[in-house]
Formats: sequence, C-alpha cells, structure tokens
Amino acid sequence: MRIVVVEDEARSRDGLARLIESIDPRFRVVGRAANGMEGLDMLRRLWPDAVFTDIRMPDMDGFEMIRAADELGFTNCAFVLVSAHSDFSYVRQALRHGVVDYILKPVTYEEIEKVLFRLMNIAPASPFARGCIDEQHPLPENASPLVRAAIDMIHKGYASALSLDDVASRLGVSCEYFSQLFSKQMSIPFTSYLKSYRVDVAKGLLLEHRWKTQDVAAMTGYQNAKYFSRVFRDVTGMSPSEFVSQYADPPGAGR
Repeated sequence: MRIVVVEDEARSRDGLARLIESIDPRFRVVGRAANGMEGLDMLRRLWPDAVFTDIRMPDMDGFEMIRAADELGFTNCAFVLVSAHSDFSYVRQALRHGVVDYILKPVTYEEIEKVLFRLMNIAPASPFARGCIDEQHPLPENASPLVRAAIDMIHKGYASALSLDDVASRLGVSCEYFSQLFSKQMSIPFTSYLKSYRVDVAKGLLLEHRWKTQDVAAMTGYQNAKYFSRVFRDVTGMSPSEFVSQYADPPGAGR
C-alpha cells in the first residue's frame, strides 16, 4: 500500500512515516508533505492508496486538500485524519468528506496498526462502509439535476442539521415543489431518505466500538441521543445496543 503523510510539523511527519513503515513492509510511505498544497501535488504525481493528514496546516489545510482531491477525482484514495483536536465539529466535517478514520494525537502503534489493516480490507468492507452505503442508496437514471444535487447534499452533509427546508432553500425552489419532485423521482419522501441514510452511516460507526451512542447521534446529525435511538429503532427494528450485539465482532477481535 502506497501512503502519503501530510503534516506541517517535521518531527511529527517523519515520526508518523517511520511508524507506518515499521508495522509491515507492505505499507510504504511514498511521499511526505508539509501542507495541503504539497499533499495535493503528491496526489497528482504519486497516486497513493491512502493519505494520513493533519487538519490545521498553512497555505491549505487538510479539509481543503481533501475537497480539492475529491473534485479532481481521487475517489479511490482513502483519507485518514490525524489531529490534536477532539472537537466533534471536526469529526462531523471529516465524515462529510468521506474520511475513513479520525485519530487523535499523540498516536500509538496500536491505533496506526489497526487503521492500516482496516485500509487493506476496505475493498471487501462491511456493507455499512461509506462506499457501500452510497451504493445502497442509488440515484434513478432519470433523476433531475435538482434531485441529484439534493442527494449530494445528503451524502456530504448528513452530519449537519439538514432539513427539507434547508435543501429546498439552497436549491432555490419551494418546499412543496421540491418535496413532491423528490418523492416522485426517488419513490421515498425526502425525510425518510435522509433518515435511512443517516442510520446506515450510524451502523458503521457503532460497529467500530469507538463511539458511544450519544457520539454517534451527534456525528449523524442528531443532537438528542434519545431521539436518535428512537429513529434508529424505527428504521432497523432494534436499538443501537441491540444492533451492536447482533452484528459486531467483540472489541479487539481480529485486526
């Protein structure tokens, strides 16, 4: 696996690169960048399989780099954020950009090892992985540009306080018109689609054993954990804890 490390602090950058390569010879750090601009240039030149990046960096931060990479079509590159900030606003933003993992500094051997082997298995991943979730919520071939834009907003902004009114306003149409158009073309009401998508993302987060239910609620757009649990049960027929008991491997099992 070819990996690029993007970190503005030279000692941290070199330390993370050495740590990655010490875990298994299959993990090769092919590039080291001091900011998002350099990282983006390495993406263009090296086409890595994964990028480990800090968030706060000069010239171009981690989120700006990931957005630019997405616009350039680097959809097969996995991004992992390594940050000293545990603020959930960062976590939600990371999820909106399709980041596969979020690690807090100082990193440990065990954390990096776990992430790396998870990345190696990302192709045959759980049906609750982000790419698989998007495939489970496909767009009809005849979907209008308005509906396509709305779906894109959901897939990227589900972690924020998204509503029918918000989306209709951003698209410049009335709520009534948008609601009818979405329901007709998607064969499901907007609110039901948003709820289903958020719950599918929540399933993947719950199976990681890293987050409490209230954390998963906040990361999928629900500020009230009890309401999230009620929505989760409405969609799946079980509570979040029942879902984990049925589908999750025991913590620490396997890689």
